[in-house]
Amino acid sequence: MRKKLYMMMSILLITFGLFACEETPTLPTDQEIVDAVIVQLEIGFETGDTSSEVTKNITLDDTIDDVTITWESSHPQIISTSGIVNRPTEDTTVTLTATLTYQSYSTDKVFLVVVKAEEIVIDPLELALEQTNQAQSYQMNIVFTSDEDSYTVLVKMDENGARVDALGEVIYYEVVSDVCYIYELVGIEWQKSEVTCSEKGTAELSFINNFNKDYFVEQTEGSSTYYILMTEYYNSLQSFLGGVITSNFRMTLQDDYIHTISFAMVDDSITFDIVITLSGYNTTTVNLPTISS
Repeated sequence: MRKKLYMMMSILLITFGLFACEETPTLPTDQEIVDAVIVQLEIGFETGDTSSEVTKNITLDDTIDDVTITWESSHPQIISTSGIVNRPTEDTTVTLTATLTYQSYSTDKVFLVVVKAEEIVIDPLELALEQTNQAQSYQMNIVFTSDEDSYTVLVKMDENGARVDALGEVIYYEVVSDVCYIYELVGIEWQKSEVTCSEKGTAELSFINNFNKDYFVEQTEGSSTYYILMTEYYNSLQSFLGGVITSNFRMTLQDDYIHTISFAMVDDSITFDIVITLSGYNTTTVNLPTISS
């Protein structure tokens, strides 16, 4: 009995000794916890985006494994601290600083990303109308064709005025402070007189400057693109051209400018097919005649 009791006490002592010899587990420090998370922390990109090509919103974690993460952006107007991206007008490198905090320990991790410039889609018609309206000079070769006849009018325009060559005659126009003047050759001398800007074809002086992209509908024919005038704007065109009836208005573009304009026009019961070809943008010059004193 006594021997058995000794054996039981020995077992208890040995067992107690084993437990007493085990080390108490060491808990990770605040820094170790943060260091483990900092390795995991990355910016989330949408499909197709990378750190060198950001085009869409990004994901910025605010917590991982009880570690709090706050963000600072060098360009908050481009990338906010919540990851909202507003693409700039030119490629921009943005520094994103993540501050990781757990209990008493805090440290930073820095990311550099490049936000790509916003791709501005330019309407070719809008660009051509703007370029044409802003052109300092150009010329229009206008061909009138009817069942009975065909003739050509050449109109050159610059900041000084316009020269119109038609039916073997040359006439000049000048606009000064919204007042129109006409230069006509009388005998061997040029004479200058004031006219209203709707007389004697002076509508050519502003014909193409009154277009708006909303007036047109884009059409394609094979590989060619052209623009037709919407029906509701024909009355405005008729009024602008002095009451003549027009139809089949069609316009083409070339090199970011208006290139051709064609339409049918009825004047004094005669139908004309008109084709206007524009060229010489910003290179055409007009030298007004010298008036004898």
